[in-house]
Amino acid sequence: MKKYQFCSSFIMKVAALSFMAIDHLGEILNIYFKIGEKTNALFPLYLTMIIIGRLALPLFCFMIAQGMLHTKSYQRYALRLGIMALLISIVLCVCEYASGLKMEGLAEEGNIFIDLLLGSLAIYCLQNKNNSVKLLCLIPLGISIASFIAKGLEMSFHGEQYWYPKFLRGQYDWLAVGLIILFYLAKPLTKLYFENQEKSSGISYEYIENTPADQTAYNLISLLFLFVITVIYYLGKYVAPLWLYNDPTVQIAMIGAGVFIVCYNGSRGYNAKWFQYGSYLFYPLHILVLYGLVALFSLI
Repeated sequence: MKKYQFCSSFIMKVAALSFMAIDHLGEILNIYFKIGEKTNALFPLYLTMIIIGRLALPLFCFMIAQGMLHTKSYQRYALRLGIMALLISIVLCVCEYASGLKMEGLAEEGNIFIDLLLGSLAIYCLQNKNNSVKLLCLIPLGISIASFIAKGLEMSFHGEQYWYPKFLRGQYDWLAVGLIILFYLAKPLTKLYFENQEKSSGISYEYIENTPADQTAYNLISLLFLFVITVIYYLGKYVAPLWLYNDPTVQIAMIGAGVFIVCYNGSRGYNAKWFQYGSYLFYPLHILVLYGLVALFSLI
């Protein structure tokens, strides 16, 4: 399987950032030019961009799980996520309450860095040897569910939910945090699988760990989790369709990210400092650039 594992962390991050930018471009074009309306000639382009954008979330969640599995300092890792979550929340707060801005709808989506931070906190708890501390992972998961409930109540016409401000909400809520937790749990499950196989093969897991076989098993278990949680979200359309912020018929496209996950080789790849920090800054900067460009062209 080694020849198929050509995706490093660098490739995964570049792919995720690219898919996210395409998704946001489609959403911003819709705000200004209403290309999301089926009567618009550009609707097929809009739908294609949004579908491509669905691939970004699983890749970001997968990279957070990988980061937590390999980071040497959780404090620094969480600090970077926390700083970005704070900065984005401030921007969303301004977009929500400042008058005259054509960016109000941005606050409705929520803050993806809150999702990523909550996911990393959940993994931090799960990594602890104390079972009582492990249970604390339910707190960040619960916060993500609360964010989902607040959005759901608003979309089901219960009025604005002031108990959970919009600028403090996640973007994908339990969907993102759940994916991060499951991608992390795929690692101990991979180890458990090979330890069970040891009885029949006689090969200890220490000889298999970090080999292409180990990576393949981890990738396939992660793919299985991605498939399961995607199906769960899709089935939500039959249970509480008004509570789903993202159209489940479109969101199911995120299973396509499994191609990258299956091809992941576990290596870092290119990892210069400018790229590490640039990956965090890309989110706010590309939003500003896209809004600026589209606003400029709308005036021409």
